Amino acid sequence: AAQGDPQAQYQLGLLLIDGRAGIRDALLGYMWINIAKGLDDPLAIEAEKNLSQVFNASDLNRAQAMSSQCIKQNYQSCNKLTR
Repeated sequence: AAQGDPQAQYQLGLLLIDGRAGIRDALLGYMWINIAKGLDDPLAIEAEKNLSQVFNASDLNRAQAMSSQCIKQNYQSCNKLTR
C-alpha cells in the first residue's frame, strides 16, 4: 500500500475496517480505500461508494483529508494520521 499499489491499498483498507490487520481502524481503512479509488481501482470505487453511505459526514471529511495528507507524504507514516 505504501508503494502506491491501489489493489494493496484497497485490501489494506478492508483489513483495517474489519479489524483483521491487528487493529480495527475504520477511518484509516476508509482512507486507504479512498486513495485506491483515486487511482481508479474498480473494487475500491465500489467499496468507497458503499462505505460513504455508512460513515457520517464528519468522518467522511476527516478520512478524505487524511487521504490527501497521506498522498502528500508519499504514503509514508499514514497509519499515524488518525492518532
